[in-house]
Amino acid sequence: MKNIKPYSRAQNHTFTIFGVLDYRQFYNRVKPIDPIEQLLKYPTDVLIIMLSRINAIIFESDGTPNQIDHDTFRLVFNRMNRSIYERLIKIRLTQEGRHAAIFTSQAIVSLMAKLIAHYRPINDQDRINEEGEALLQMELFDAVLAINDTYYNRADNKNLLSITHLWKMELFQQEFARKKINMYGVNAFKAFLFFRFVGERYGETLLNEFADAFGVASPYNFYFVFLQTIISSYTGYEQDRQPRYCIVDETLERVLEPFIYDPTAVPASAFSGEAFALINQPFYRFSEGVAVLDFDFFSNLTDISLIYYFYKVTSLRKNHGIKNYNEYLGIIGKHFFEEYITLQLVRQIFMHRHDRIKTDKDDPQYPDILIMQNNKDVFVIEVKSARIHGTVVDRADTTGFEQFLYDHFASEKKLAGEKNKGIYQLRNQIRYLKSVGRKFRIFPVIVYTEPSLDISGVNTFLDEQFDSIILDDRSSFIKIHPLTLIHLHFFIRYYPGLKSERFFLRDRITEYHDRKKKELKDAIKKANPWTYLTAQFSFMRFMEQTYPTGNPMNYFEEVATDFGFGEQAKGAENLSI
Repeated sequence: MKNIKPYSRAQNHTFTIFGVLDYRQFYNRVKPIDPIEQLLKYPTDVLIIMLSRINAIIFESDGTPNQIDHDTFRLVFNRMNRSIYERLIKIRLTQEGRHAAIFTSQAIVSLMAKLIAHYRPINDQDRINEEGEALLQMELFDAVLAINDTYYNRADNKNLLSITHLWKMELFQQEFARKKINMYGVNAFKAFLFFRFVGERYGETLLNEFADAFGVASPYNFYFVFLQTIISSYTGYEQDRQPRYCIVDETLERVLEPFIYDPTAVPASAFSGEAFALINQPFYRFSEGVAVLDFDFFSNLTDISLIYYFYKVTSLRKNHGIKNYNEYLGIIGKHFFEEYITLQLVRQIFMHRHDRIKTDKDDPQYPDILIMQNNKDVFVIEVKSARIHGTVVDRADTTGFEQFLYDHFASEKKLAGEKNKGIYQLRNQIRYLKSVGRKFRIFPVIVYTEPSLDISGVNTFLDEQFDSIILDDRSSFIKIHPLTLIHLHFFIRYYPGLKSERFFLRDRITEYHDRKKKELKDAIKKANPWTYLTAQFSFMRFMEQTYPTGNPMNYFEEVATDFGFGEQAKGAENLSI
């Protein structure tokens, strides 16, 4: 993958907050009660194609809101009344409107979902002349502004310096689910390890079944199909500034078939209009081909959906005694994410002769992974692969999000049959370490796989719960550091640094909490919402901002080579642009 230009364009990913222009701001009047009512007279396919083109422009241009505006008005909304363009120019001259976005994939997918739920097929009377096309563009543009109003104005801005406000805001933005950079390195490595895990545990036959089901030569080609689609869309856009949003290749369609939403094949009652339902089916079939609803969802297809469809299309259930999907997820969580990928990464990284690694297999009282450096610094690590339900994210349900955190990361055993989870597991494991020694600096860590835990304030929320239950044990050691939540992807993206610098993990954790404490104090003192936001960054976001990885090939080639994926990595490098 050395020659793929989108990697250099992926830039050093840092978190951004942007303002969004809505109906009230644009027209200075109340938005329509129903944002799609005026669109129901049009064939759904026509509307979805136009919106897919916008999302492709957003994804492929990789530009500022003004750059996205330029191409969207040039290619999609190019026949509207002149007054609309004049009004936009005036708004762009104001301080508030200068950098505000009009077109965001999050809101557009929400609009798509509402339209698909009210699917209206094309009929013989559908003929749109030039005047009718101008009206269609006007009404769709108004719907985009109205959905912005509906989508983004659900937050209560009364208390900007609160964790709940941060959660609401970031659940809207969905930045955590739209990290396209992961498609080029992280997800490739995870997919390679997943196929190896399945082959070792269940045999090569299942891998062949999976490849046959998708019509590819090997399971690794399944991943390359998605990557090549993205590369082609990027490079094509660079060449002629025309967005690629349709798939017309029959072979590619066959591979993508399970991920295509066909409105003519699904009863209308089966789709409720929830945008999260499109994450696993981000392709839309229409009469002339297949449209890509949102390229950002490709990351999910090469990650979460890959695991799901392996269960669905192979004989795993029939020949290996797995009763249901929940049991399968339990196996993936415990044996793949915890014992296979995370532990293997840790063993490859901490190889110094004075580093020791233990697991709960060595002693049931130990955590999932225990790392001891120089008999002084001890990392007590629990690995959690819990997934949040899509409706919580789709509805920006902060109450449901908080309950998810309690249920999976801060739950104490109270009845027979229950288990301690998260911070309560760490507390018991830290107490057990007293029998091993007391001259330790303890670093409690939860490694997670759920992307939404990247949002700001989650680490603070769980650390406060942890601090309240560990107070009595602090005097038993030199120091018990604050709780740190670390995304599994950290160990892949920062693999070279972790390998070359022995105390990289310890030093970055210490730096993160020192900066967090300082910025939080400053934010509250000055009542500064932006400083409060950055102070509440997750560890992963802090790393992305402070230590950007740049080109994903910087870490992918090293970690792939160390794990023996030389041949598969060559397949990635051979992708053309």
